[in-house]
Amino acid sequence: MQVDKKQAKADYDRRRRAEKKDEIAATKRAYYLANKAKENARVAAWVAENKDRALEIKKTYRDANKEKAFVYRRSVMPRVLETAAARRLARPWIHLGAQRRRRAGLSRATPAWADMEAIRCIYTEARYLQMEVDHIVPLVGVDEHGVRNVCGLHVENNLQSLTMTANRRKGNYHAG
Repeated sequence: MQVDKKQAKADYDRRRRAEKKDEIAATKRAYYLANKAKENARVAAWVAENKDRALEIKKTYRDANKEKAFVYRRSVMPRVLETAAARRLARPWIHLGAQRRRRAGLSRATPAWADMEAIRCIYTEARYLQMEVDHIVPLVGVDEHGVRNVCGLHVENNLQSLTMTANRRKGNYHAG
């Protein structure tokens, strides 16, 4: 008898939520706007306590809304590129310093016995295919916990061509 009442109540609640979906959403939105700081703190606390579930929810949303995410990225990307270009123009010494550090790191990671002609060919081929050159074992690599764990060499055996997306996704991580 008790189970039937619970089931009936659950069915009633489900029907009510479906019928008044817009009204409930408007009420929730109004409450959020009136209590932004409190609600953001509550959500942040929940996410901190339920990291796995939060990641699962985000992944499910991304999978269900791939087209929406794609359209959003396409709309935001020009602004991101414009902002980055403006920053480089406003403070060129920072950009040039980063380039110098990268070149110095490549130089330190290139042994005397490296086949520079083969390395140039790999870079040329990647440019022709509109891809990027990635170090299989990163020059300065980290594991999944962010701990430095490898230091690769700039040699032809350690280079591969990847699409820009795949290269960004890989970053400087090394699984081995």
